[in-house]
Amino acid sequence: MQTPPCSLYIHIPWCLQKCVYCDFNSTAITQTADQNKYIKALIQDLKQEVKLLQRKSISSVFIGGGTPTILSAENINKLLNEVLNAAPIENAAEITIEANPETLDKTKLTELYKSGINRISFGVQTFDDQQLHNLNRAHTSSKVISIIQTAQDIGLENINIDLMFGLPKQSSIQMLSDIEKAVELNPKHISHYQLTLESGTPLAAQKPTMPNEDQLASMYAESRIHLAKYGFVNYETSAFAKPGYECKHNLNYWQFGDFIGIGAGAHGKLTNGKQIIRYSKPNEIQSYIEQVENQKSLLSKECLSQHDTVLDFMINAMRLNSGWNKQLFIDRTGVDFSIIEPKLNALSNSGLISFNGNQIQPTSRGKMLLDEILAAFV
Repeated sequence: MQTPPCSLYIHIPWCLQKCVYCDFNSTAITQTADQNKYIKALIQDLKQEVKLLQRKSISSVFIGGGTPTILSAENINKLLNEVLNAAPIENAAEITIEANPETLDKTKLTELYKSGINRISFGVQTFDDQQLHNLNRAHTSSKVISIIQTAQDIGLENINIDLMFGLPKQSSIQMLSDIEKAVELNPKHISHYQLTLESGTPLAAQKPTMPNEDQLASMYAESRIHLAKYGFVNYETSAFAKPGYECKHNLNYWQFGDFIGIGAGAHGKLTNGKQIIRYSKPNEIQSYIEQVENQKSLLSKECLSQHDTVLDFMINAMRLNSGWNKQLFIDRTGVDFSIIEPKLNALSNSGLISFNGNQIQPTSRGKMLLDEILAAFV
C-alpha cells in the first residue's frame, strides 16, 4: 500500500443563521461565541495532528463549515498564518474557503486574498429570491452577483458557485435559469447538488411539495447537457469545472487520499503502514475545545477492516465520471484486486459500469443508480 497525498480540512461551526435544509454540524452564531478561543484550539489541534503525518506534506487546505467567512478578516488571517507555520503546506497548495455572500465586502475579500486564499466557494444555492427566503438563506441574488464580481476584480478568479436543484416546487425552467445566471458570472467551477430532505431538519418537518423522481431525473440530465454547452466538464457526480480548475481538495477525497481534520465534528483519514485509520472530533464546540486543551481531541478512532476499506474506496471513487484504475485501488487500499473483480464483472454485465480489466468507470445509467453500484460492496 502506497502512502497517498494528504489534505487538511478546517471546520468553522458558525453561520449567520441555520438554513432549514441543513443537517451539518453548524449553529447560528451568538454574541457569546469566542472566535479567538476556538482558533487557538484549532491551532493546538493541528499541531497535535501534524505529529501523526510523519513529515508528509499537505497538498490542499479547505476551510469549511458552517460559514468560515463569518470570522473576522483578522481572525481568518491569523488562522491561516498559524496553519502555514504549523503544518508542512506545499508552496502550490490549493487553499479554499467557503463563503456566504452576506458575510463579505471588498475589504474583507482583499484581506482573504492577501492571507493566501486562492480559491473561494460561494454558497449561492439559487438565484431565486423567493426560494432563498424559503430556505432561510441570509443573502439575496443581487448580493451574490455583486460580491462575486468584486472577488474577480481583486484577483480571486478561481471561484466555485454552489447550486442546488430539486428545490420545493422547482421546475426545470427555474433550475436552468439558475445555471444560466451562474454561468454569466464566469466562475471556474460549479457544484450542482440535488437537495435532499434530511430527517430532523425544519424543511423535512414542513413536508414541502418536492419534484418527483421523473422530474429530478430530467433536471439531472438537462443540467449536464446545459453546463457542457458552456464548457464545464462534469468530472464528478455533482462537480463541473472549466479544464484545469477541478477542485484538488475534493479530488483527493474521491481518489481515496488521506486527510486530517481539525475543528468541532471534523473527520480524518490516515494511512499508517498497512492500516487505514479513520477518526472524528467532538461535535459540540465547547467539548471540542476542552478535549483539545487536554490533548484528547479524538472522539473516535478505528482501523478499517478490509470490507470497510473497499466500501469506503467505492463510495468515493465511483463518483468520478472518468473512473479509476486497478493500480489506484491497490495503492490506496492494499487489497488484492482479485477480491473485487467478480463484483466488477457482475456490475459490468448489468450495464452499471464499464470495466475492461484495468479501468473502471460508471456508465450513464450507473451514474443515475450509484446506490445500486455501492450495494454490491456493502
